[in-house]
Amino acid sequence: MTVSPTIAEAVARLSISNHLRKVLILVDGAGGDSIPGGILALSANASSLMKTVVEVRNQYVIGLFVAQPSGKFEVGVRQPRGLQQLKANVLLGN
Repeated sequence: MTVSPTIAEAVARLSISNHLRKVLILVDGAGGDSIPGGILALSANASSLMKTVVEVRNQYVIGLFVAQPSGKFEVGVRQPRGLQQLKANVLLGN
């Protein structure tokens, strides 16, 4: 995580980052018209900034690759206190 004084600097830092997930949080209506593809831009106000940061940092992707996908499995998620309702998204692939 980093803080940048300008959107251009933040985009430049994210563009050269080795991280797979790149998120830019724009505070109090900062313009984000020139955000390139591959960078997710989110809006937050000053009072909800920390909550937005926590939500972004707590996003996970779980991948499961099995030889015979007919088996069943269950993923449990615990709801952290003070955060919005958790959402699970499922993508079934081949």
